[in-house]
Order: sequence, then structure tokens, then C-alpha cells
Amino acid sequence: MRQSRPQLGASNPATLRSQHAAEQREARATIAAYANRIQTLSLRNAELEAENATLREALRQGGTVASLPVTR
Repeated sequence: MRQSRPQLGASNPATLRSQHAAEQREARATIAAYANRIQTLSLRNAELEAENATLREALRQGGTVASLPVTR
């Protein structure tokens, strides 16, 4: 009996599953990297908000503020 050969452009199901699994791993890694970056930015934002609150309170109590040069 003669075995059928895959046609050009047709993919082996095992190869497709392997490619799909690799794409899923890559997507999960990308999502994890973005989630870590978002968490880092959120924490930094919270730190800056706390620092802002401290500075605003100091100003409210009559503290002085030095102007910084504008950089572009």
C-alpha cells in the first residue's frame, strides 16, 4: 500500500501542535513581562504620589520651593 505524502503547503498536525504550543509559551512569556512592567510602574507611581503628598503638605505648612530649570 502506498503512503500518501503531505501536499505542499499542508502541515503535519504534530508540527502544528508544536508550533501552537511554542506560540502559547511565547505569548505567556510576553504577558508575564508586561504584567511585571505594569506592576513596577504602578509601584513607582504610588511612590511618586506619596512623595507628592509629602511635598504638598510641606508647602501647605509654609515651606518654600525652589524652582528647577526646565529641561527638554
